[in-house]
Amino acid sequence: MPKPNKPTPKNKLPTWVKWLGPSLIGGAAIITTAIIAGVFSIQNNSPEVPPAPTDVSPTPVASVDIPRTESTDHVEKTVADVAKELRAIDEFLARGVATDSTFSALTEIIRRLDAKGHERNSDETMALGAAFRINGRAHQSKKDWINAIQSYTDCIKLLKPPWSEQRQKYHWELPLAYRERGNSRAKSTEGSYAEAIDDITTALDLFIEDEKKHLCHLYLAEIYVEVGDSEKAAEHASIAAKYMVETNQSVPEASSDEPPYMALIRDELEKLRAE
Repeated sequence: MPKPNKPTPKNKLPTWVKWLGPSLIGGAAIITTAIIAGVFSIQNNSPEVPPAPTDVSPTPVASVDIPRTESTDHVEKTVADVAKELRAIDEFLARGVATDSTFSALTEIIRRLDAKGHERNSDETMALGAAFRINGRAHQSKKDWINAIQSYTDCIKLLKPPWSEQRQKYHWELPLAYRERGNSRAKSTEGSYAEAIDDITTALDLFIEDEKKHLCHLYLAEIYVEVGDSEKAAEHASIAAKYMVETNQSVPEASSDEPPYMALIRDELEKLRAE
């Protein structure tokens, strides 16, 4: 009787696996080791990247309308630096309305110079007076008449010296402050025409330059027209017109929306040129 076949164990591996298996496992181990070594090699040879800074301050952006000097501390600046900055602000205000950076620059100048108190020399006092006056112009450009008048008043209180001794030194800022305060009062409901006339008349007496006196006469002509004093208005219009003839100035052509005093100036010009 033939012997029955011996059953093959279920878990018995084929012969080719017995021979090829160890080779595959060994090769995989070699490849894995090479990859790990390569990774470490790349990491070790890579340039070191510095850590990101933890505190990065924003790059300061210069004001587009106020040229600033290098130092941010007005005490460390020379008076010439401050004066240059104030002139730049003044010129800007002649072309437009004050911005936040305008007020920020003026506030800083005033704070630094005012803090010096009795230690201020005459040039620093003049710079502070100019800052007060220009601050008044800044408020006036925004039709903030109350603060404009207050700034001009601060300038007048600061710069008002014994005039006979200081006429040449203070002939610029002080009368300007009087004139601009008067102009503000003429336009403000908080002021009065009488106060405006007093201020501008004071400026007229203090100014040395004919050009500055001329603008005072224009302001006074305008105010007297407003209060209905035609005789005084004509008097100042005539003086203003005479200066315009001497300096070859002209007035714009008549328009329906021009202020009444301009017609008066035009009439006076025609009289003078007809002589």
